[in-house]
Amino acid sequence: MEVRFLKNLLFTSYSMCFGGIEKALVNILKNINYNKYEVTLLLEKKEGIFLDEIPSNVILKEYKISDNPIVLLRKIINRLKLVFFIASNYMKYDFSASFTTSSIPMGIITRYLSKNNYLWVHNNYKDLYARK
Repeated sequence: MEVRFLKNLLFTSYSMCFGGIEKALVNILKNINYNKYEVTLLLEKKEGIFLDEIPSNVILKEYKISDNPIVLLRKIINRLKLVFFIASNYMKYDFSASFTTSSIPMGIITRYLSKNNYLWVHNNYKDLYARK
């Protein structure tokens, strides 16, 4: 009897709507060896034109944030939800990568769910901050 130990990978993003970030993420997901890795994709919004292109081997989850109209209450709800989510999944993954720099919750989640975490930078910061 052969026992296989899969590495757990986590990718996070805001959604799978349009754009280069989403297309790059789909391309990465399509090129993973699913005999070696168990892959989870966590989205803040489970929507977009690229959802259909995600391989069936990927575990697709949604992390919904509150849209309560009362700002203070919304911030409290979202902070508590984030703390509980991280506590229940702390260091669960062998690797995590955030593909959306604009989603603060996804960046925080990525940071605390694995020791090996990365932030996908979809820009050329060298040119953005070049001295003129």
